[in-house]
Amino acid sequence: MLEKCQAVADIGGWFSKMQRVRRKNFLADLKSPQHRPIVSEVCRHESGREFQAALEQWLSRPGITVDLPPLRREPDRSSEPDLRCSVIINTLDRADDLALTLAALQPEWLAQRDELIIVLGPSGDGSEKVIRQCGLPCRVIHCAEKNLAISRNLGWRAARGRYLAFLDDDASPDDGWLDALLRPLEQDQKVGISAGFVLNRQGDQFLNRYVLADTLGRAFWYEEAASAHAKIASIGGDRAFITATGCNMAVRRSLLDEIGGFDPFYRYFLEETDVVWRALIVGAGCVVAPESRVRHRLAANLARKPDFDPATRATVIRSQIHYIAKFGKATIPHEEIASCLWERVLRDLEKIAWDCGSGDTSKDSCAKLQSRYLQAVSDELLNCDST
Repeated sequence: MLEKCQAVADIGGWFSKMQRVRRKNFLADLKSPQHRPIVSEVCRHESGREFQAALEQWLSRPGITVDLPPLRREPDRSSEPDLRCSVIINTLDRADDLALTLAALQPEWLAQRDELIIVLGPSGDGSEKVIRQCGLPCRVIHCAEKNLAISRNLGWRAARGRYLAFLDDDASPDDGWLDALLRPLEQDQKVGISAGFVLNRQGDQFLNRYVLADTLGRAFWYEEAASAHAKIASIGGDRAFITATGCNMAVRRSLLDEIGGFDPFYRYFLEETDVVWRALIVGAGCVVAPESRVRHRLAANLARKPDFDPATRATVIRSQIHYIAKFGKATIPHEEIASCLWERVLRDLEKIAWDCGSGDTSKDSCAKLQSRYLQAVSDELLNCDST
């Protein structure tokens, strides 16, 4: 598929050696029209043609109603929350990272003012022991499914705080993180979501400051607010918006009541961006809180770790397909949508090749994995409910 990646046989095939600079150049090409010849090469193969046919069939079907029933419902105002904030950590098989996150919370925790809720997925790595030994007062809720949106919903629906702060289990908050994150919500009733800054593990480099998303499920990162807003103006406010990441975000409890929380379709990826866009639809803004900062250790997840299960690898694009069906399909030209999804597919094909080349995997295995991945995505396009 890719000469620049030194691939030879079948869809991407196998390569014995790939220089990182070549990989970087290839990934840059995917964001430009230069990926069209690569698409043509993939479509020489049966599974590539099947994906293209499935994509065309999916594009011919209508998108999801923006109104979003049954997610949206009337807010429950029967009782006012009795705490300021509920900090929610969703965790799955990250005992060591979770221990570091809980340790970072210790110095400034005030149980009289805020509560800590840990939603534990079907883990088998000793996470429960870490929670018992952390010394922080907390409530533990068990989530039976490996689904981040469902896990988030379990957490906030059990919460007693006026505000809901979401912190990743591989993120350590800096001093004053929570007060700074909640300040925009406390100062302006029109603000529904607050987004903090994210730094690397060492705290000497920013990973996210001003994050912009669009209705194709793409993200753009900017160092300054002015640059982010200029990009929104160029794309259009009906397609682009300031968003938050689940690593460091806070939401009004009343807002999640109103819009019905997180869409459980998203097993992983875009679940928080979906919430931000639906919040904007009902008139609640998302603002950035620069003084709220966490250090993200970037633990392994579906997007970062090598995973040779094509169905798992397809989870991210599955979320993007659903997101586009809800927010972009009715208004964005189909050619632009197809180009966006092909970019994601090519990235995944390259990632499979890279992971195979970096590990102990046979030549035949790489090609078969790529074909099975394309089949998994094709099945998703053909079977997903977009009505």
